[in-house]
Amino acid sequence: MKTAPPKYSAGCPDHCPGCVWPRLDAKTGAAQKYKWLQKRLSLWQDRLEMIRSVPESMSWGYRDKVCLGVKGEAYSWKIGLRRGDEIIPVPDCPVHTPRVKESLKTIIKMLPFGKNFPLVYYVQSGALVTLVVKSRSLPDMAWLSGREVSQKLRNAGITGVWIHMHPSVGKKVFAKKGWHLAWGRPAANTQTGLAHGPTAFRQVLYGLHERAITDAETFLAPGISDLAIDLYSGIGETLARWTDRDVETIGVELSGDAVKCACVNAPDATILRGACRQRIPQMEDFTAKWMEDRRHGQKLVYANPPRTGLEPEITDWIARKLKPDKMAYLSCNAVTLARDLELLEKGGLRVIRLIPYDFFPHTLHVETLALLG
Repeated sequence: MKTAPPKYSAGCPDHCPGCVWPRLDAKTGAAQKYKWLQKRLSLWQDRLEMIRSVPESMSWGYRDKVCLGVKGEAYSWKIGLRRGDEIIPVPDCPVHTPRVKESLKTIIKMLPFGKNFPLVYYVQSGALVTLVVKSRSLPDMAWLSGREVSQKLRNAGITGVWIHMHPSVGKKVFAKKGWHLAWGRPAANTQTGLAHGPTAFRQVLYGLHERAITDAETFLAPGISDLAIDLYSGIGETLARWTDRDVETIGVELSGDAVKCACVNAPDATILRGACRQRIPQMEDFTAKWMEDRRHGQKLVYANPPRTGLEPEITDWIARKLKPDKMAYLSCNAVTLARDLELLEKGGLRVIRLIPYDFFPHTLHVETLALLG
């Protein structure tokens, strides 16, 4: 097997759980993922295309969104990846962007140490940093004031710092309440200009993600008479694609943070907050109204669910009742994707193409776009 240049692996602890193949080049790692997909999606292996990747030079330093564990030790903070009760420091992680590395160094130097600031997680999403503390009340934030501090944060590429008070924080990082904007702006923008908040999910390999969305859009070919139903719609990146084509569009998203951003990014879409299964009645009403006005258009579905896949009620509704003309399903878990595809095919849809994307080089993660019609 080929090994990555020493400069990439020198700073990687051997027991770090972050990257499975830190010493493999991106091409070899992608080949490993493809073999795994062939097993999991064996029923449609003849429609499984070669994995789309980025050049080797872009497979490092891409991770601009991180969630790191924090632990106070010997009068200093240890920040890194959690492995049981241990924190494995990764100050020079080769997949983190320069902004993340610089932000970490800057924040660590500023942070007060001790029981008065019970920090548990350091979360960064682009230019936004969130410090998760195990507390019901807001800690003393005097350390985050002053022109010099503000200048250091800006120099590190940070535009906003949130404090999240979560007294029962554990494996679950965020709670609904306890949010406080301690410094700067509450939201930021992606490289493509989309607004996002401190918790809203977004892909970090923008070029490859754009390609996946374009592949879905090309297949769906939405027109002015069509209806687009966008499930697990996130910050509205795909919603904006459909509304830019003057398509009647409805999206559903559980995260309140993401919904706020989607309203900015896709103002012409109808956006519902909640679990998709809970919004089936509203989506049915929306579809019925569209059918009254535009009977000759296509019903199109785009879905980008979490690792658990489509909710059973949603799979059943799509297959048995909605019966869309076309569907594009971007999955981050081939196991749940295979489960859902079998059910969708039983309802009359047919898998036409399966296109994998290596959104997270040097890790086990791989995403697959399923195109059904």
